[in-house]
Amino acid sequence: LLSTTQQTHAFPRLFLPSSNMSGASRVIGVGLAGVIFAIGWWVLIDAAIYGSENPYVATNSTTMLPYNISRTIDWYEYTPAVSSTVFMVLLNLVSLDDMNPAKQVFMATSDVASKIKIWIFVFTTLLCSSVAAAIAIMASQVQFSHSWVGYPIILQPIFTLISAYVMLFSRRAPEGEEFMPMT
Repeated sequence: LLSTTQQTHAFPRLFLPSSNMSGASRVIGVGLAGVIFAIGWWVLIDAAIYGSENPYVATNSTTMLPYNISRTIDWYEYTPAVSSTVFMVLLNLVSLDDMNPAKQVFMATSDVASKIKIWIFVFTTLLCSSVAAAIAIMASQVQFSHSWVGYPIILQPIFTLISAYVMLFSRRAPEGEEFMPMT
């Protein structure tokens, strides 16, 4: 027979990473998420600077004469990076610890876990859409196939997606310990 707490779990703990994390491992996980996030933005900023400083030498197909192309990142090519950053922040507004139906965190009803699952699903979908938008932008630009400038447009949302989930799973409180956010 199951105990009452095991019967009421809407989302079994076996689908989530272990919550037996010490305080140090939570700090390391959140720090790792920050490092991954910073690397993503560093790669994109580096590509923007590299593209404006180092022109690509192309050859005119009719005259066969070389000419320089300075490839900078246009404003619309930053939208996957900015949107994935916003979606990462919004994804991490909820805590996986609040999915325990025994804890009534926000309201008196027991459907908090369902609302958190929907929240996580929506912002995971939007984060993946940012990656898809970056792939579409890179695919639409033919000159990206030879240049370093195009790849960071895809890499930055991927790094942001990874850091969002590292942070989400590393912020879990240990079993039996109540994690109280700062008020």
